Amino acid sequence: MNINKILISILGFCLASNLYAEQETQKYNSNKLTLKTALEKAVTSNPSLLALMKLEEKNDGLLKQAKISPSPSLIIGAEDFAGNGEYKKTSSMKSTIGLSQTIETAGKRNKRIRIADSTKNAEKLKVEIAKKEMKLKIAASFFKLYQLTKELEIQKESIELAKQTSDSVNKRVAAGELAQIDSTRAYVEFTREETLRKHLELDITSLKNEIATLLGEKSFDYDGIKVDAQSFIKEELFEPEKIAIEELPEIALAKAELKLAESEYNMTKAEKVSDIELTVNYSKYRATSDHAFAVEASVPLTGNSVRGKMQSAKAEVEAAKLSITSVNSELSAKIYTAFQEKESLTKEVYNLETMLLPAAKEAYGQVQTAFNSGEKSLLDLFDAKKSLLATELLHLELECKLFNAISEYAILTNQM
Repeated sequence: MNINKILISILGFCLASNLYAEQETQKYNSNKLTLKTALEKAVTSNPSLLALMKLEEKNDGLLKQAKISPSPSLIIGAEDFAGNGEYKKTSSMKSTIGLSQTIETAGKRNKRIRIADSTKNAEKLKVEIAKKEMKLKIAASFFKLYQLTKELEIQKESIELAKQTSDSVNKRVAAGELAQIDSTRAYVEFTREETLRKHLELDITSLKNEIATLLGEKSFDYDGIKVDAQSFIKEELFEPEKIAIEELPEIALAKAELKLAESEYNMTKAEKVSDIELTVNYSKYRATSDHAFAVEASVPLTGNSVRGKMQSAKAEVEAAKLSITSVNSELSAKIYTAFQEKESLTKEVYNLETMLLPAAKEAYGQVQTAFNSGEKSLLDLFDAKKSLLATELLHLELECKLFNAISEYAILTNQM
């Protein structure tokens, strides 16, 4: 049977059971948190993401600054005054006013703009990756909460079963059919089940607080969660050959960082070419009322002053090239692992739903029929019920792992 058809049938089974169990509740209560809503809230309201997105404004400012050429300098001076002899007071003073302008060479301005632009693109991609990581956290926590909530429901059934068992054993002990030790064992089992319930409730409270924090909310103000598989499962999601891995933000970031490293290397090369400092002065001599203009150009001799920087910048370029291959391999491995886990869990859940779970239900039904006819004892009935509950717990665990694997695959491939 095709794995996609198996998955669709599993999802259909899960949806039907969830809808049946929550049909009446949903008529009066629509304040349930869905995965879709949780993901949307997390990427728009999480404080750490909001802080990261604020940095985009900083990068806009840096890009704007990079486009500005060096400003000229105003030169004002006075010479040959307040001395002695002919230089006494200001009779021989020479006053000067001028402008000095740095003229950038080797296309430094354009290279500076490319660095700022590459930095901005890289930071933007980092935000996209941070959003994906946040979505993965939310999905994992969401399905864990779903699992614990359902486990608590099953645990309450186990407690009721343990209580009925204890009551039955106490009656048989009183009738002399069982020893006192059996009553003690039944009580210990009941206490153990109650302890498990308390631990589950604490874990649920803790997880709700964690999810609220991820959503940027003060508390978990929802009446529960709702797993609506059709809202995040699409058939085309299960076609890995159609995934354009080169277009994913992790690869795009590695390429952007390479472009940034190359831009910084080119800027370092340009620094070998000295800028020209051009100065224009106007001078006036008070003693003679003469005036004159002066033009001066200075070019610093850089020599080998950037040799070390060039070596460092070149190493950054080589490292960035290797990083692309590394990121590609790691991301491909994550996507492949998530896909394979989804495939494996699909089969496991399908086998549970078509074989093990029906067998456990049938076994319980047979014991119940035998009990009604007097062929089985109440303890036999309780054992069969406990076996059924254990099977339901296993099914719930695998179902939640499957949903999480599907979500992880979808988020990693930018389909969610």
